[in-house]
Amino acid sequence: MLINLYQYNLIIWIWLGIALITFISLMFVRAPYGRYERPGWGFRLPSRIGWMIMESPAIIIMTIFFGTVVFQKGTFDLIPIIFYCMWMLHYLNRTLVWPLRAYISNKKMPLSIVLFAIIFNSINSWINSEWIFGLNYQNDNEWLLSPQFISGLIIFFIGYNLSYSQVISYRYIQPKKGHGQDLIKGLENKTKKYNSKDSDPRIYTFAIRASQRGNMQGLLRMTYGETLGDLPMGGGNQPGMRDYWMENVDKYIESTSSSEIFRRREAATHNDAVGTDKPFRWVIHYNIRHGHQDKFWKVRDNLPKAIEKAGVDFDINSFNSWAGGQRQHARIVIFGENPGSWDDGSGEWSKIRDAYNEIYGDGSWEIDWELSNSSLLDYGNSTELLEFLPELSSPLN
Repeated sequence: MLINLYQYNLIIWIWLGIALITFISLMFVRAPYGRYERPGWGFRLPSRIGWMIMESPAIIIMTIFFGTVVFQKGTFDLIPIIFYCMWMLHYLNRTLVWPLRAYISNKKMPLSIVLFAIIFNSINSWINSEWIFGLNYQNDNEWLLSPQFISGLIIFFIGYNLSYSQVISYRYIQPKKGHGQDLIKGLENKTKKYNSKDSDPRIYTFAIRASQRGNMQGLLRMTYGETLGDLPMGGGNQPGMRDYWMENVDKYIESTSSSEIFRRREAATHNDAVGTDKPFRWVIHYNIRHGHQDKFWKVRDNLPKAIEKAGVDFDINSFNSWAGGQRQHARIVIFGENPGSWDDGSGEWSKIRDAYNEIYGDGSWEIDWELSNSSLLDYGNSTELLEFLPELSSPLN
């Protein structure tokens, strides 16, 4: 413990005051990083490296405090260990896992932002460490059964779960009769103007070539984020974008669907192919019976390992509906060079089947698929064929 409780509370009030000033300031000045990164803020470094550097104090400072307490007390108390593990779970993901798996491309961020973030993370980590390992050190394990700890633990894991998986949001757009080309031209110009830079929200557009989903026709527009917080709602909020949309795009639209947000299921995904240049997507929509999620996902969670063993070029991304649709809605996307990439005659499926049976046991392929099929409702299951339209989309790289 480096300070007393009075000094600690004084620092907390000062920190809250700085937070209020920062909040008000950012209503007038956009911090130049992420989608708002722009020249004029000094030397820039690769965003991936900058992010890892600026988040690292959270790991270092908490570990120093934890190690110091263990050394001084010569014992491992359960409550401090739990808090340390929770902190590490969050910040190891934030500092190392997320930047290594994120689609960042060649984006850069100002060194000044990295330095400001280092200062923030250092002070924030010290404030938490000082409280957990000093001023409010807990070693009464009964406290783990208290309402405040249990509710806090639940909120922590809900938030962690929401922040971990990539998310997509998409909606269908139907052009007015006789204005299909006008809509395409408007979308192309809008995308070039507002979604073509590295710092702009990424939007991908697809032509619906075939669909079993009612009268779904026209186009599908998909926005993408590494986490829910990164998802650019409405395609972004750059100055003038909405006015441009209304004047040059909206007048050619007959109807649009509401947006549905999906979270990617990592276990059932082989290759992050959201930004792939393979032009066709075979999308399969499933409606899962309540309480039958495990049956549905068993074979799909096992597929990536079988695909890897089979050595085939096969990209599949799996998503769960999170908002804007039915929670039992699953969306499976298979990527291909042409509409026939997924035919049984290609031999790819037979190779995957053989590898699956070799890994999980003879006959497991048929058994697990039957189990999956038994988990489905009798309605809401459909397929659609999409073709990627690069001229109406953000750059892939």
